[in-house]
Amino acid sequence: MSAEGMREEGSESPEVSALREEAVKALSEAGSLAHLEETRVAFLGRKGRVTALLQGIKDLPPDERRAFGMHVNRLKAWLEQA
Repeated sequence: MSAEGMREEGSESPEVSALREEAVKALSEAGSLAHLEETRVAFLGRKGRVTALLQGIKDLPPDERRAFGMHVNRLKAWLEQA
């Protein structure tokens, strides 16, 4: 799935869009496997940026949780494949 394809369904929240753009930039700048692993941990690790967004879903109003969670999970899946 391309970064562009992630935007096709529905409107991402500003947080998810910004994080996606940061991830695309970080991945494109990764010049070695070690840097790629650092990028993976920064976004997907236990204290990673995507993990923090997922943990914050509980603080959202109930009517926003489903869409927000869907977009964050789509970003997470894309990062895991990258």
